[in-house]
This record gives sequence, C-alpha cells and structure tokens, in this order.
Amino acid sequence: MRGPTVLGSPANTGGGMRGAGLIDLYPIPSKEEDVVSGFIELMHADEVPPGAMKAVELDGHELLIAHVGDVFLVADARCPHLGGHLVQGVLVGSVVTCPRHHSQFDLTDGHVVRWTDWTGAVLTIGELARHPRPLRVYESEVVEGIVMVGAQKLPIATP
Repeated sequence: MRGPTVLGSPANTGGGMRGAGLIDLYPIPSKEEDVVSGFIELMHADEVPPGAMKAVELDGHELLIAHVGDVFLVADARCPHLGGHLVQGVLVGSVVTCPRHHSQFDLTDGHVVRWTDWTGAVLTIGELARHPRPLRVYESEVVEGIVMVGAQKLPIATP
C-alpha cells in the first residue's frame, strides 16, 4: 500500500472519494498495529497548525485534515455540491466554507450548515439540480504524534 501524499498544489483537480468508507476502499495496511486498530497513518500532527487545513492524497483519494481545537477532523477534500477544493475555503471552528459556491459543512459530522449562499429562485433551482447532501467525514485519532484515519462516520439522520 502506498503511503499518503501531501498535495502540493491547491489547484489540484483530482476526484474526491466515491462509494464506501476508507476501510472498505483501501487494502489492509501491512503494519500489524494498523490492522488491529483499523486506522491508517496520514501525516505528522505538527504539519497542520491549529486552525489550519491541509489536503492529502491517500491511494488516489483526496482527504482534508483540519486541526480544530485539540482534535484533527478528516473529511473528503471535495465539496459534494460542485466539487470545490475545500482546503482553499475558510475554516471557522469546525465549519468549512467551500470557495466555489460558499456551501458550508460541519467537519465533526459532515452535516450541511448551508448548501449555498444563493437566494430565491436561484437557490430553489440549485437545490433541485443538486440536492443538499452531507460531506463524508471519517473517524480520526492521533497516535504518537501521527494523524490516523479510520472508517467513514455514519451520516447523521435527517428529519
């Protein structure tokens, strides 16, 4: 299994994750402790300062790592609305705003805070064309200074 790669260009246009969670998509890591824990190493925690985000590629899939308070949150790096590269967006607390159409997602559970900043008929048409859906987020932990990613978190129930 190839290790993660920090994406060098914020303009990287690779595709986001599709389908099941990371554990379903990736082969079992060769290190015994990773097999037992179900987590995969991403990067050193000190590479993402508090309040910052970084995109990494893991076996062809882009992930966003955000350092929020004392935790690291991991999500798909692409907005599910129109594919904006979230690392180019704005992080306020645990909410990331997409740079394309200002969709907002809470990185703790992936729920949609705001689908776009459009209003009126444009918003209605936009929601019909691309119905709001949560951002995929993943379990994460820090072990001995290394940010680790696990399975996709279950989506939150919507009323």
